[in-house]
Amino acid sequence: MSAPTGDLAAQGAVDPEHGIVAVGRLLRGLGSVKRVLVIGAHPDDEDTALLTWLERGLGADAAYLALNRGEGGQNLIGPELGVGLGLVRTGELVAARNLDGAEQFFTRAYDFGYSKSSEETFKFWSRDSLLADVVAIVREFRPQVIVSVFSGTPRDGHGQHQVAGILAHAAFDAAADVDVFPAQIEAGCAPWQALKLYRSVRFGRGTATLTVETGTFDALYGRSYHQIAMASRSQHRSQDMGRIEPLGPRQTALQLVTSRVGSDSEADESSIFDGVDTTLVGMLSPISATGTRAALAEALTAYRSHLLRAREGLGQWASSSTVAHLAVALTSLRRALELSESLGVDGGDLRFVLGKQETRLESALAEAAGVIVDAFTDDDLAVPGQSVEVEVQIWNGGDEEVSLHSVALRTPEGWPIESVESSPPPPSRPRELPHKTSRSRVDRAQIDPPAHSAPANPGGERVQHDRAIRQPSTQTHGSESLGSCAQKLPQRPLRRQNKAVGLQNTRNLEDGSANIHVLHRAEQDYPIEAL
Repeated sequence: MSAPTGDLAAQGAVDPEHGIVAVGRLLRGLGSVKRVLVIGAHPDDEDTALLTWLERGLGADAAYLALNRGEGGQNLIGPELGVGLGLVRTGELVAARNLDGAEQFFTRAYDFGYSKSSEETFKFWSRDSLLADVVAIVREFRPQVIVSVFSGTPRDGHGQHQVAGILAHAAFDAAADVDVFPAQIEAGCAPWQALKLYRSVRFGRGTATLTVETGTFDALYGRSYHQIAMASRSQHRSQDMGRIEPLGPRQTALQLVTSRVGSDSEADESSIFDGVDTTLVGMLSPISATGTRAALAEALTAYRSHLLRAREGLGQWASSSTVAHLAVALTSLRRALELSESLGVDGGDLRFVLGKQETRLESALAEAAGVIVDAFTDDDLAVPGQSVEVEVQIWNGGDEEVSLHSVALRTPEGWPIESVESSPPPPSRPRELPHKTSRSRVDRAQIDPPAHSAPANPGGERVQHDRAIRQPSTQTHGSESLGSCAQKLPQRPLRRQNKAVGLQNTRNLEDGSANIHVLHRAEQDYPIEAL
């Protein structure tokens, strides 16, 4: 069994997303369930410091949902406006997410420019269509906590800001209602009840019920969360959002709006997750099958135990100890996943969370073991009908031998792949890669996208397994137009000189497999007349 494990290996500058820093970051998010969705209107509306603290500090899964891509704004760095500016600002958003670590979502809304009220905005945007998109993303991402950047009132100023607040508040309840957008549920997108709803308090902090210290220095990164957040903020270059990275205390203020796990006015909150059970074992309480529940509890307890030992080993950078415990933890986690399959529909939420844990753990295991997979294309722009050659290199830079079972490319249906060359030749059985070997395994293949396929940009974007951009289906019009929760739209700008476009690597240390997946990029749909 294999799953994506992160960005392709670094080319050029030192990359903090790999090595011991990456292992430490990934371990922070293993063994618990913490998911937060922040909802705003435009690129640069997000609370970057909060996202950074959640992702980099707590190891939570955080995401930002922007209703639109900022097509109606200004551009201080070039001539692009309208659709072109939307593409520029989309790139700025994903560059920001590369730094703060969060995921990025969009709805189908087109930024038509400034408006003075929500009523005026809804003349241009279909309320039901946008609510359907927001609900679909909540149902897909499954956050325990939703943070609305805006209040949904005239105090937000811009009409699109007001609409973002209105939709965030409405989706908090609507996503859990089986009678709301039933087509999504029929397509396999289960209802989801978030437990807490906050709104950001950027002004008038006297109304805050929770203050998050985002100026804390983190020794893992050598910077505070606020400093990382300001680097993220500075990616919004078309909007002149460059920021210095100041030292010292900084806070993010939140106000609790609604809670399903306590009072709506908890003035003494100490954490955004107060009252929320963030343990994996806590997810077993609804399971009625006593034997299965006990077996799951045993597997998850063993999983947690080995994660703790892996963290201890990481503190001393005892690499072999860390790798060993991560491998055993992966075995325990997969045992829990197998057991959850027997629960059918009742185990859906548990399988979702354990699947996320498995992906993150595989990344940590590969990084700790020093196995590097890199891929290059021979052209930075692929157009329909053009052949593209992909070279894949696998290097074992760790201290242990690793078995290489296969190297494969995954493409959209109908894209022919032809093997060009392998050095050394492909093994008929698993090939042992000695530790710290000077020889790397090289495979080359040719991809022939059909003439009718959507354009792709191999050199311009890369994707990380748990940081993929997602947007709802490009079907337009109608309040129930989404055929699934949301459609993945991988968009990752290059951070190094590397031509591996739209490529996602898979490394699995337990079964020794290494696969390369080519991810198809969905077409943008600009504009949408109905919205």
